[in-house]
Amino acid sequence: MSSVLSYSCRLLAKACTKDKNQLPKTFSSIITLQEDLQLTIESKIDNCKSWDKMAKNESLFLQKSYLKAIEACPPKDMQFAYLTFYKNNQPCGIAYAQIFKFSTYESLKHHRSFNDETAKFLRLKKWAARQIEFHSIVCGNVLMTGEYGYSFDNQLIKKEEQFNIVNKGLETLRHNLRQQNINAPVILYKDYFDNNRQKIENTDFGEFQIQPNMIIELDENWKKFEDYLGAMSSKYRVRAKRAFKKAKEIEKRELNLAEIKTHQTTIYDLYQDVVKSAGFNGITLSQNYFTNLKTHLEDKFKVIGYFKKNELIGFYTVFLEKERNSIESHFLGINHTENRHCQLYLNMLYDMIRMGIYHQVKHIYLARTALEIKSSVGAKPHDMYFYMQHKNPVFNALTKQTFDWFNPQEEWTQRKPFK
Repeated sequence: MSSVLSYSCRLLAKACTKDKNQLPKTFSSIITLQEDLQLTIESKIDNCKSWDKMAKNESLFLQKSYLKAIEACPPKDMQFAYLTFYKNNQPCGIAYAQIFKFSTYESLKHHRSFNDETAKFLRLKKWAARQIEFHSIVCGNVLMTGEYGYSFDNQLIKKEEQFNIVNKGLETLRHNLRQQNINAPVILYKDYFDNNRQKIENTDFGEFQIQPNMIIELDENWKKFEDYLGAMSSKYRVRAKRAFKKAKEIEKRELNLAEIKTHQTTIYDLYQDVVKSAGFNGITLSQNYFTNLKTHLEDKFKVIGYFKKNELIGFYTVFLEKERNSIESHFLGINHTENRHCQLYLNMLYDMIRMGIYHQVKHIYLARTALEIKSSVGAKPHDMYFYMQHKNPVFNALTKQTFDWFNPQEEWTQRKPFK
């Protein structure tokens, strides 16, 4: 078994040789994909003249305001590409791509499977992880959980044609990067819900199921937080009140921009503590990431701080999308000692629900990880899928085995807190 894995890893390492070239700071292209279909590729969202029109009815995460915020403060080794498609010179679709250098070892080095000396093939796994480092093109947003990759006018481009058209655009982007000595062997489409899975029978993409998106659907009859508690069974209502009691000495408040700047270092340190305990992290945020989002998005982005004796011991962040009637949870940070004493994380989940009821939204998107505790407050799992292709056919054939080997698993039991 170990010899098979070793041989596979040598193939993977050869296919994913480390690319030390730096991404270009700017690029711009106009391409004809077929007789009636044209494409523009830009590295700056401000250069996309038709973007607002095509994203008008889409989520915040395809709007220029959000994209400019991320562009102004990108994660480490990340660049962006904005694709606009034209049919007979009329804009018909847009696609958002993130280009970044992925390191398997850096992403998994804190996971328990990488620090368990009794784990089988541990040394081989660490060696293989250090070899697998490459630039990838992601259609979608690695900072979020959800379908935020592309949007088309369905009257101009049929829904079943859209994936293939976007892929032509991303192949063109990959070719353009290669001309600038940037090798991006992997193309990945992330976060499709079950009802939007793609037909890939005639492509060389593989489909992978990943951790579900945990989503709370708020009952329209919950006009105040007490209505939510009243809908719970006695067991879970008692559990909630116990958590509130443990956090009674904690001061909770929304932080304005000045306060976020004041506590920026502590916020980042608390975030890093969570990253190290999460097991998998494919990106590295900059220290002023949260400050930058607040600056650009104002009331659409909220940072809630938790203080004990005037010391910041935790925070969570959310995007408030009133147009979409939803709240989307984002990164958070926690002092793990205080979490054990005060049940900080559980209180944060309840406070997100409290916020959702106050704003009368329909859904709260809690993303992945911590699946069981999220289900204990009423979130339900929604299966999600991504699609990946490696241009090297040998590595492409091994992607399933590689993903399963490196992918951290979480065993959990779904809780049902309501009567």
